[in-house]
Amino acid sequence: MVGVTGSLSLMNDDTPTSDSAALRDDPPPRPPVEPDPGDCCGNGCDPCIFDFYEDARQQYRELLAAWRVRHPGVDPASFSSTPDTPDQRVP
Repeated sequence: MVGVTGSLSLMNDDTPTSDSAALRDDPPPRPPVEPDPGDCCGNGCDPCIFDFYEDARQQYRELLAAWRVRHPGVDPASFSSTPDTPDQRVP
């Protein structure tokens, strides 16, 4: 194995990367899970569960924009710190 200096680190496949530690310490935000239509009780609640979901989506967009500023050129969809659950939906 060849030694690497500076901010570069080696992945298990010996591919040098400079952002692997930064991405591990600062993963992209995860989108909120959309409620199923049946999750709404239909009683006209204010706020409704879908209002909370829209608030969470807005917060996700803001967090994702800030994350992209910190990690320019990195596709958040290609980074996965944990496997997605089958019911995870993209907003």
